[in-house]
Amino acid sequence: MVRSGKHEVALKYVHKFRASSRFPPAQLVECCLQSKQELSVRTCAMLLKYVSVFKLEEMFPLPQLLERITESGITVRELASGKFVLKGRRRLEAGGSVGASPANSVAASPVLKPSQNNASHVGSAPL
Repeated sequence: MVRSGKHEVALKYVHKFRASSRFPPAQLVECCLQSKQELSVRTCAMLLKYVSVFKLEEMFPLPQLLERITESGITVRELASGKFVLKGRRRLEAGGSVGASPANSVAASPVLKPSQNNASHVGSAPL
């Protein structure tokens, strides 16, 4: 994973398999942050999580980490609990309109009501 450039995924498995002595987490975080391409929402969430888990806040201060995340077009909101909510940009190139949901794009089907005289209908309890 490291050789293929999937540092954020490697970071996850370093934590899962307790392999931080073989693969230093600080180097993996550094590689993610030095990437020239925009970071994905998933990568940003993993960075925020694992910088905290591996106690790397001194090497990667939160304000600088958040700045790099917002440079990638990710909106960050901090909750009162100290957790973060990350939102990426909508992909206009994909053909969808901003704000459209799958429910709005499919014709609404009528609501089906069980018949009143069919008490043996699956999932209904007799009244």
